[in-house]
This record gives sequence, structure tokens and C-alpha cells, in this order.
Amino acid sequence: MRITPLLFLLLSLPLIAAEPKVLRDMAYAEPKNERQTLDVYSPPEGKDRPIIFWIHGGGWKRGDKKEVQKKPQIFVDKGFVFVATNYRFVPNVTVKEMMGDIAKAIRFVHDHASDYGGDPKSIIVMGHSSGAHLAALVCTDESYLKAEKLSFSILKGCVPVDVSAYDIPKLLKASGSVPPETYKAIFTDKEETQREFSPVSYVAKGKDIPSFLILHVADRADTKAQSQLFAEHLKTAGVSAKVVAAEGKTHGTINSDLGKPDDVPTKALFEFLERVQKPRTLEFFKTKLDKTLTPAKAEIVFGKADRNIGSGLIIYEYDLDDGSKVRLSFPGFAPIVTARHVAKDGKTEELPLK
Repeated sequence: MRITPLLFLLLSLPLIAAEPKVLRDMAYAEPKNERQTLDVYSPPEGKDRPIIFWIHGGGWKRGDKKEVQKKPQIFVDKGFVFVATNYRFVPNVTVKEMMGDIAKAIRFVHDHASDYGGDPKSIIVMGHSSGAHLAALVCTDESYLKAEKLSFSILKGCVPVDVSAYDIPKLLKASGSVPPETYKAIFTDKEETQREFSPVSYVAKGKDIPSFLILHVADRADTKAQSQLFAEHLKTAGVSAKVVAAEGKTHGTINSDLGKPDDVPTKALFEFLERVQKPRTLEFFKTKLDKTLTPAKAEIVFGKADRNIGSGLIIYEYDLDDGSKVRLSFPGFAPIVTARHVAKDGKTEELPLK
């Protein structure tokens, strides 16, 4: 093909990101109240896309769904539907009512997901500051979603960004960066009430709690301690949890910098999102294995393999969450030949190809 000067110019220009389709001020409760509305940003086309459900911060007393910086464009460019929600504040409502708003908003997103190309069974809940606390609570205390006739099964992950309120009584007994009165104004001075709104109180095995990525500013001692404490509780309960301490960030910039190319928390975030959409479980592999898989298709379906152990043959090896492995064998770049599960004790079994 002959490259004309005009064609060369066009090929040299950077790709322009597609503008998201935007639906603003959608009411998730009646009668309509501006504090009970949400905005939806979606790719121009496609369906069954994973959904980012974003909860803004503001100390449980202020803030707005419009405060999303460049997140909508960044996530839409990655193929996500991005939802930003409002909710009512203390002292106009209790924290329990505030949590009810979050659950109602998730219910609305679930019910209308197909209207904007989203997958109702693939929602990742995220939030910053007080919004991070609300995100962690709705993903651990199942009562809020149950009230909306939903379960944790629709949630694929949770990403709280820089909050200390995972174990509120423990936080108040330590000397943190925020005066105890600030938290008592929200959660009262009663330890029973503080425990009621502490995400750590609800962590237990067998509840189908989604995987967590916990981001926090590196030099905030109270946030670091609370994040690590919460993650350890999650891991003990068999829930996947990772903590990332963001060096050189402030409480504001860890939020505003999310999405920037060289941002460390952003890199961790997109690695996490890739992982939760393609879980490393034997069940997931069994449902997706078929005879048409090539190495390229396998990477699309399962993500990048942890290693290639083949010699004259491509053998992709994936580490599963339970410590076992799956090996996919390909003759060159041709379709798959075998799939095997390797248990922790080294025993292997061949997996059927549909």
C-alpha cells in the first residue's frame, strides 16, 4: 500500500478517545431527590461490560457525584461502565439510612445495567475517604443488599481508597490523625453503634464477600494500621485482599491521580480489575475451556499466564488462588491440545474441553 502524505499524517495522529455516553441525575428512589440520584458514563457501544460503582467522599456530611475528575473517561476507555452516585448525609439521615441509599443505588444499577451496556452480575464497588468506608461496609455487611433482594454474588470486587474507619472502636482507642470527636459525631460515642458500622465486624468465612484491593496514603499511620488490620481479617476469612501503600501521595492526590499512566495505585487497580474479571479458580477455567482456544484467545479469556513452561510446545501455566495450577498446552499457535489441573500435592487431572 502506498503511504500518501495525508495518510501518513492521519497515522501519526494520536487516537482520540471516544466520548462516553452520559446519563445524568437518574433517580434511584422516589420521590426524586437530588441526593438520591446517580450519573452513568458508558462506552458508545457494546454490552455486558463490567461496572464501576463509585462513591464520593466528604466526611459523611458533604460531597457530590460530579467530583470524579477524569475517572469516567479513563474507565470507559478501558471498557467499563462508570457510575457515580449521590447519597444523603448526616445529620439529615443516619448512617444506616445513608447505607440504605447506597444499596438502593446498586439495586438501580443492577436492574438497569443492560440499558447502558453493563453486566448486572459484574459490579466493582469503589469509593474515596468516607465513600471508601461506605464501599467496604456494603461489601461486608450483607443486610443492606439483602434489603434490596440482592446478594454479594453480583459484586466482583471492592476498592476502598484511603480511609481509616474499618474498625471504628479500635481506631478511636488509638491516637490517630483525626480527632475522635470527628468520628463520634458520625457514629456516636456508643461502642455498640461504632461496631455496627465497622466493616471488620462482618468479615466471616463462607459469605461470598468479594475480593478487596485496599489503597491508602503511605505516611498516614492510622490508615496504614487500619488497612492492614482489615486485610488480615479478610484473608483469615478466605477473602482475597491486597493492600497498596501509595508513596508520595496525600489524601487528595491518591484520589485525583487515579488513572494517570505512571501512577502506582492506578497500576495496582487495573491489575486487580483484570484479576477479578478473570478469577483464578478451577471453576472459572472449567466453564471457559473449549477446543477453539489458541494462546492469544487464552490470554483474552484467562489473562496473561504466570509462565510458559513449554519446550517446543507452548504450555501456559496459571497459578490458582488455592495454590494449585492449570496448564494449557498448545502445539505452536494452533488450538489447545490439553488442559490439566495440577493439585498442590502434584497430582494431575485432565480437564474436559467443550
